[in-house]
Amino acid sequence: LLGVGMLDGQNVLVLLGVGMLDGQNVLVLLGVGMLDGQNVLVLLGVGMLDGQNVLVLLGVGMLDGQNVLVLLGVGMLD
Repeated sequence: LLGVGMLDGQNVLVLLGVGMLDGQNVLVLLGVGMLDGQNVLVLLGVGMLDGQNVLVLLGVGMLDGQNVLVLLGVGMLD
């Protein structure tokens, strides 16, 4: 599913699919949006971390003027 949508008032390119991550089926949302005024690449998926289902947000943004890779995971989804 490929489309152009809105994220925080910004036009984003969205790619939604089901793929594999570490042998697990994951729902993947890929888009380009804005974070603190910076263009960021966002990867949203549901994967496994230490045997737990986690919601994962991967992005490239800015921290103190530096490009940073951001990985956010939120505990259990079960």
